[in-house]
Amino acid sequence: MATINQRFDWLVRFLIVRWRFIHHILGMLKKHADPKLNPPTMAVAVNNGEIHLFYHPGFVQKLSDPQLVWVFYHEVGHLVLHHCTYRQFHNSKLGNIAQDLAVNELIPNEGGSCEPVPGVCLVSELRQFKGYDDLKHSQSAEYYYDYLQKKGWGKQPESGGSGEGSGPAGGNRKDSEGNGIPEFRRVDSHNKWKQDEIADIRLREEIKHVSRTEMWGQLSGEAQAQIEAAQVRRFNWRSLVKQFLGAFATSSREVSLRRPNRRMGYLMPGHRRLRVDKHLVVVDTSGSTLEFLPKFLAIINSMLDYLCIDLAMCDAKIVEEPKPFTKHAKTFEFSGLGGTNFQPIIDLVNEKHYRSVTIVTDGCADVCTKPKIADVLWCLPEGCTPPVDWGRVVTIDKER
Repeated sequence: MATINQRFDWLVRFLIVRWRFIHHILGMLKKHADPKLNPPTMAVAVNNGEIHLFYHPGFVQKLSDPQLVWVFYHEVGHLVLHHCTYRQFHNSKLGNIAQDLAVNELIPNEGGSCEPVPGVCLVSELRQFKGYDDLKHSQSAEYYYDYLQKKGWGKQPESGGSGEGSGPAGGNRKDSEGNGIPEFRRVDSHNKWKQDEIADIRLREEIKHVSRTEMWGQLSGEAQAQIEAAQVRRFNWRSLVKQFLGAFATSSREVSLRRPNRRMGYLMPGHRRLRVDKHLVVVDTSGSTLEFLPKFLAIINSMLDYLCIDLAMCDAKIVEEPKPFTKHAKTFEFSGLGGTNFQPIIDLVNEKHYRSVTIVTDGCADVCTKPKIADVLWCLPEGCTPPVDWGRVVTIDKER
């Protein structure tokens, strides 16, 4: 046991020679040998701002030095991409695979120095299977999650993944196209992950320090760019939409004899809200927004107690004139699916004196003029930008 632990500690210190960045992040972690770790691999855990690295001595003993360096790199990748502390998925098993694919794209394969453990999930390996040659390299975990979900992986029961697997092999599971779903070896456990704001902030500050002092070592420029991009904070888009619309909610009320008083019942008159301003929500039916529309409309539905909201649809023109958004509507039909032009919408906003306009779009449209009075909120899928440089912007993560 002592010999294994000494080898583990020595290798962590030795990383400063070539992999200075990995050594620096590992220095933040409290390391623990755990013979009871199940599965017998490694595991990063966060708890009240502290970050721990657990490892099974038997697992470490089986790996060569280059393979152990690769696993260290893998664990650090999960940390600096904030998989452990923030970026979780609804389907956790599929999310684990997607996060492993994203992390493993950061790790170099250098013989005698940093070598992948046989059988781990790599984009280059997965692309060799039938139907997966369009899988892109160097993408985010969200991209791989969405890709695999469309392939039908999320509908299949998880098998293997114990950390002792023998590598990719077509099993009995089939994807949506009838192709066999490969199985991959797991080199770490994600069971101890949870959202931890303090640990998340600590890691972001460390990345800033590394970037300022250029302690990247031999990390590639592409990997540096991916890590730095991951430090941009992802806010809860639901809260941002509510904050935007909530700013217009009026507290004006008038006495109403038809409504009972909340405390005294019909003995005393109640109150009803006075709503004057109208607000418009526009759905661009030409883009890739239809996937998250149910979640978005649920947020709009929750604001109807405070605001009068109309719903309109557009593509190259207004295909559905504004109609009051109501809680009684159980279904919505979206039409259009042509090009996109928001100028007719802006003209309508000016004509009908809307107080605000919320536009749900993928941003692929010509430039339009700014409304005279109305405030504008652009709601776009991840990676998209509005066609103009005015208005507020909310990025919608369809997994949250």
